[in-house]
Amino acid sequence: MKFRKAERTIHLTPDEGLLGDISESGACLNLDAMAQSGSIFKLELTSRDEVIQAHAKVVHCRKSPSEERYNAGVQFINLPRETAEKLAGMISSYGRGVPIKAKIL
Repeated sequence: MKFRKAERTIHLTPDEGLLGDISESGACLNLDAMAQSGSIFKLELTSRDEVIQAHAKVVHCRKSPSEERYNAGVQFINLPRETAEKLAGMISSYGRGVPIKAKIL
């Protein structure tokens, strides 16, 4: 059985961006097309005045049961220490209701 590397924080809806949930190790993205497992892409996360960019790898992608979209579980890869620290701060604020917007670059 697999266990999460970091606690997941859930707050945003897909209407507020691509982000479904987020942790220090990865996120769930709500996409309009299927993403191939193993694909790597650049993701930009924005919260208040903070912007970070991170590479993410698709771990799995499934059709959303409630709509014509797809939920992709992604893992952040090769995060520099400074970026990881900024991400941790964003997630802490996110848990208190500060939105994080996600964009695939």
